[in-house]
Amino acid sequence: MKKLSPKLCSLLGLALLSSAAYSEDIHGYIGTYIVPQAGIKIKNPGAERIKDSGRAYGAVAEISKNQWFGFVHYETVSVDIKALPQPGVDGEEFRAGLGWRQKIGRGSVQADVEYFKQKQEYDFVMIPTWKDDGVAMHVGGEYLLGVIGGQVPVVGFADFGYFDLDKSDATEYRFGLKTMLTKNVGLMSAYRIFKQEKDQSNEKTTLKAMNIGLSYVF
Repeated sequence: MKKLSPKLCSLLGLALLSSAAYSEDIHGYIGTYIVPQAGIKIKNPGAERIKDSGRAYGAVAEISKNQWFGFVHYETVSVDIKALPQPGVDGEEFRAGLGWRQKIGRGSVQADVEYFKQKQEYDFVMIPTWKDDGVAMHVGGEYLLGVIGGQVPVVGFADFGYFDLDKSDATEYRFGLKTMLTKNVGLMSAYRIFKQEKDQSNEKTTLKAMNIGLSYVF
């Protein structure tokens, strides 16, 4: 049986999550974001460190009921590694998970488990396509920093994740701010640090990026 691609899985997930908006008991959001510039560092044992940049786009959706929530997340990234004869590298990430969130005072804490899948394709044919997948665990929280003009909330958030993948291990840090432009339109900006080490080659990759996104909240 042919497996569904991460992109198709994301579209199907977004469609299912969109239909949930019609239920009064279910809340959530559907959003998209852009990463104007993502910095990447690659370090191989005995080789000079590579440092380049690229750009990324993504879509994410979440539904929640009471303290439980589920989500899907898809991101595509394009990077130029100038050290290669053909510098282009295209990557994809797909995530789907289930989590628990508890409100505490002016904020909340949460934890989730997700399935994570990634793919990297190189224009330079001497480097094979990289594929990896596995599970990740995240813990994080949000805190209401204040309300501008008595109407616009400003919320700070942070998240830490550990990835146990088939061919590598990784850690991820996210922190940022979000607010509401209208009753149903949200604005978010987050800084992400993703560090990955491949099991066989010990190649270490660090991705640092700031994303800016809009969401429809229901």
